[in-house]
Amino acid sequence: MIIPAPPHLVSNREMPVGVNRHAAQLLWLAQGKTNSDIGTILGITESTVKKHMQEIFEKLAVETRGAASVRALEVLNAAESSTG
Repeated sequence: MIIPAPPHLVSNREMPVGVNRHAAQLLWLAQGKTNSDIGTILGITESTVKKHMQEIFEKLAVETRGAASVRALEVLNAAESSTG
């Protein structure tokens, strides 16, 4: 089941200020969405999602979707701890 993103996140394919496309895709990935699901949610093609995922994996120095999800949670937890 695909849970659609709130309209303010996908209207006109624009992301809210401070949220880039890679971050949005990584958040959906961490929720278990497929590339196809993410493309539908964000209004982009699956091939664009795949390209972005490759870039995300390189930035995070990971090789799998699971590792990317774990790394994203680690980064979010570290950021939350430092502001907290």
